[in-house]
Amino acid sequence: MSSPDQLASELADIPGLLDAQTAAGLDRDEVIESLYRSWTARFNNLGKLSDKGKTVLTQAISAGPWSESQVKDLASIILHGKKSAANSSKASNRRANQKCLHFENFIPMSTIIKLRDSGKYSQLSRASMLAATARSIGIELPDLPTLFRMTAIIAYLEGNYDYDQKEVFKVMNAVQRFIKSVPRNNSLPFIDFYPVEVSGLPESLRKHAYTQDDLPVVVDWPELSTVLGSNKMKGGKDENKGSKLPAWLEHVPEEHKGAVLSAVQGQQACSSNEPQPLREPRGLQSPPPPPPPPPQQWYSSKHTADVFRFSPPPPTSSQTARADAAQTADDQENWDADEEEEKHKEAEADSIEQMEADMVKALQTRKTSKARPAACPSKARPAACPNVLKKPASKTSVKKHAAVKSAAWKLLHSKIYSKTRRIEFEKHGDDEKAKAKACAACKKARVKFLAGDVDVD
Repeated sequence: MSSPDQLASELADIPGLLDAQTAAGLDRDEVIESLYRSWTARFNNLGKLSDKGKTVLTQAISAGPWSESQVKDLASIILHGKKSAANSSKASNRRANQKCLHFENFIPMSTIIKLRDSGKYSQLSRASMLAATARSIGIELPDLPTLFRMTAIIAYLEGNYDYDQKEVFKVMNAVQRFIKSVPRNNSLPFIDFYPVEVSGLPESLRKHAYTQDDLPVVVDWPELSTVLGSNKMKGGKDENKGSKLPAWLEHVPEEHKGAVLSAVQGQQACSSNEPQPLREPRGLQSPPPPPPPPPQQWYSSKHTADVFRFSPPPPTSSQTARADAAQTADDQENWDADEEEEKHKEAEADSIEQMEADMVKALQTRKTSKARPAACPSKARPAACPNVLKKPASKTSVKKHAAVKSAAWKLLHSKIYSKTRRIEFEKHGDDEKAKAKACAACKKARVKFLAGDVDVD
């Protein structure tokens, strides 16, 4: 173990190492973070230090290139040991999850059109498009509500309101994998809470993510709150990740891990009152079971005469003849019963055939019915008078309003609504009047669009 003076001299060499790594092309913050973690591990393994040693190391840490929080953590480890490191260093080095609960306002219109085309693009392709948009605005650690919102956007633009819980978890995991697969861009700022629209982003993010002609507009999609129904955002398990092995399995040799794991997984639970058979370890054969004992005789072989003394005597010839006569009488009775049953069945069949023959004879001898005489011509119903004028039936027509469902009108409606609302709001500052003006402008544009007087481009 190094002495405090040796550690202080190594800490004094850190600025030179940092300059050399930075000159080699590495990022300065990443080098400092790596050095901070390595020195944290070294300080955690130090034994008990004297007050003089703690003073020397604390002065060396204060003279290093660390940040204020890093200096505080390292000095706390020197003073208190491992206990303070477990409470402070791990939590301070972990980045917070990013929250973007209005992600639909950051999607360009060209990407929205592609997300609507579920016939051309698969579900994974649309999830990757959404993940690319998220990474372009600096989202690299999305929280669960943000992933759930992205899944609702995919389902809404697809027009599918029947996602089950398994499908929701599948899309959330796919979007998260696509987001984390892209390397981090250190030039972009890290934002914990994203604004409602693009105008609230920093200038560097706007220039990196969008062009001047493809800025996303603010959309109002209330269906995003109900498109996934009662499905939950928590509890999903990534199917691509395997099950975590238990920690005690690391101490088992590599060649025996599979056998031990299969034996543990195949063992069934049984009652504690019932004894469990002991399992022999692999490679050791249990001795063969002893042969079963020979069956014991229930009598003694020395007194065989006693057995025949108490057994029943064999039947005589007269008893055998009486038994044969009784059996013959029983057989004759059974034979007579069978003959009577067959005769009864034949009689029933003859009666059914006779009844069918009588019915056919009665049908042939039935008298034919006389034809109904024609109606008398004098009693015929008079024709309608030709001078009577009938009122013609009125022609009713129901006008069906043409429903504009094309993607071109939706795109035009979004542009007109957002632009009119923004212009009117800048005039008088009243958002309700601006919304009313925007709705009136969209109604006029709809009439012109149906008449073909408006060019979408």
